[in-house]
Amino acid sequence: MSAQSTLEISNAPLIGQGPSGSASFGILSTYPPTPCGLATFSAALSKGLCANGSDVSVVRVADGSLASDPRVIGELVNGSAGSVAATSALLNESDVAVVQHEYGLYGGVDGDEVVDIIEGLDIPLIVVAHTVLKTRPAPTFGARGGRGDGGSGGCDVGGGRQRLCLGFDVDRRKVTTIAHGAAVPRQLVPPPRSDRPTLLTWGLLGPGKGIERVIDAMGSLHKLPLRPRYLIAGRTHPKVLAAGGEAYRDARAEQARLAG
Repeated sequence: MSAQSTLEISNAPLIGQGPSGSASFGILSTYPPTPCGLATFSAALSKGLCANGSDVSVVRVADGSLASDPRVIGELVNGSAGSVAATSALLNESDVAVVQHEYGLYGGVDGDEVVDIIEGLDIPLIVVAHTVLKTRPAPTFGARGGRGDGGSGGCDVGGGRQRLCLGFDVDRRKVTTIAHGAAVPRQLVPPPRSDRPTLLTWGLLGPGKGIERVIDAMGSLHKLPLRPRYLIAGRTHPKVLAAGGEAYRDARAEQARLAG
């Protein structure tokens, strides 16, 4: 994933504070070797920031695996008040905090321990919202008097900016969308194209990504001259795998078989 625009935080000077002349960033997120999209995103973000001269430190959401990246300076243990306080303290050592948010990531009711972490910050904050739900309330940066509007900026990964601005008490001037995508090397020779169009879902598989709906919809396309094919690529999400094995993947394979 790559950012097509940047977010400027207006309530604090960000340039010239660190020893390298750039701001230092403290990131809170899952992080490799955790096999999830947020971990991959955060690793790429930290690499990009370092390449531009910034110092980066990471507080990693603990999952039982060990991180080897020297940027990781601590781990957040969900359900531990001491760990929550320590996480805020570690992030405060940087000029700017970057909190990655996804449902199911943090401890507490609806993941509200992340609000305690945010309330312990005394530095500028960027919240990266990877999912903005339409009906379920956020965990939330406003309902408990958090900093979602006044003291922080926000990034939305994907296309939830309008939903975030309309459904929550946020300052739309501080919300920036990070578009999904990837740079294609110029030297790359594209493979031969099939006459049939291909729909692709890739990444870690699990409920909530609309895969079931696409499989159902494919049956309505059988009258097209060149019937599209639907390719689903990727491993099962580790949390889905831990909860139910490959039942989700097997169910989708059976759904596709019955859809013909």
